[in-house]
Amino acid sequence: MKMLLLSDIHGDIERLKDVLDRSPETDLVAILGDLTDFGPVDLANEVIGVIEDYNKEIVGVPGNCDPDGVEEALSSVSGLVDGSRKKFGEFTFAGLGGSNPTPFNTPRERSEEEIEEVLEELVPDQDNLILISHVPPKGAVDLTQGTHAGSDSVLRVVKKYEPLAVLSGHIHEAQGKTEIGETVIINPGAVKNGDAAVLEINRGIDVRFL
Repeated sequence: MKMLLLSDIHGDIERLKDVLDRSPETDLVAILGDLTDFGPVDLANEVIGVIEDYNKEIVGVPGNCDPDGVEEALSSVSGLVDGSRKKFGEFTFAGLGGSNPTPFNTPRERSEEEIEEVLEELVPDQDNLILISHVPPKGAVDLTQGTHAGSDSVLRVVKKYEPLAVLSGHIHEAQGKTEIGETVIINPGAVKNGDAAVLEINRGIDVRFL
């Protein structure tokens, strides 16, 4: 399976089109949140439409900067929303939107307790699970201004259940790949900065940053 990973578009349609022009053909597109910069929902629909022109197979979650209505726009094309699962071939995707609390009082923040409750419903007893979480685990591809801004709850659940991979965004400058135990953690970087990644899962997990 080959996937295009897109995160933190923040409504930048021209950068999005440039990234898609540079992208190879893939089986699936994963949108990792922050389609918009606090809206509007019409812009989220425009973003989704541009991505659909590239590939109509989409999974995605809203980010902390996406207001009410963006989740509904995503669910109409992806079949995966915050707090749900979706099968694609031999893989199961689980979605966690929004983020842990930030200093910026963004529209879609949640407590660490709520994050853990959602993940405990989604993650256990799933083979070949890929977690799409806008916020990364604490300490993994989450460094911003010298501080690890990821989620303690995502980290705990990853250590406990060891999903196949976690695909996250949120921290624009933390593009990269790392591992927690047997789980591969990937941040493709921010589309608004011209960044994205292609993930290929065959016998192993390979990532190419665009």
